[in-house]
Amino acid sequence: MYSLVIDTSTKFLYLAIVNNEKIISQKVFEGSKNHAGNSVYQLDLMLKENNITVDDLTAIYCGKGPGSYTGLRISVTIAKMLASFKNIKLYAVSSLYLASSGYDNKNVAVLFDARRGNSFSACFGEVTINDKLRDTNQFLEQVANLEDIKVVYENDFKVNPIKVMNNSTLVYDVDEFIPDYLRITEAEYNLEHNND
Repeated sequence: MYSLVIDTSTKFLYLAIVNNEKIISQKVFEGSKNHAGNSVYQLDLMLKENNITVDDLTAIYCGKGPGSYTGLRISVTIAKMLASFKNIKLYAVSSLYLASSGYDNKNVAVLFDARRGNSFSACFGEVTINDKLRDTNQFLEQVANLEDIKVVYENDFKVNPIKVMNNSTLVYDVDEFIPDYLRITEAEYNLEHNND
């Protein structure tokens, strides 16, 4: 019962293989500009290193965002293709939750830079604040006084793939699975504001 966990919502590619709640392998690769060319290669390498084939996978857990527009499309496309062509169950999880899952603090606030003083942010633990595009400073003020708070940025995320798997949602229609972008693309923003 091998499961794959994959996320490319930030400049990091995260991959893990789990077998019956035992972590077989997990790796993080930096380089958002290389996600398109590197993700399938690194996944193939990880499978081969552990004598596993795609046919051995019974579930895929994919970060659905928010995060990098292009990055999200890469992991979601890989997950959808494998799920469709190999008839593998697909599960979706917040990429912000994924980035927080390795911490055991009572509260974990996660922020991914979204430019112009904004962040994709959320809080998990005793206090839950849902994924949203927010003003960074306002969100930091909102969580500052929470008990045992850990603030996590995309450079210091820590993943517990078992917790990720246990907090994922089954995707019933693989074709309809799209990332949670939470905003328009940078190109759309520039076009909209250049016409003002």
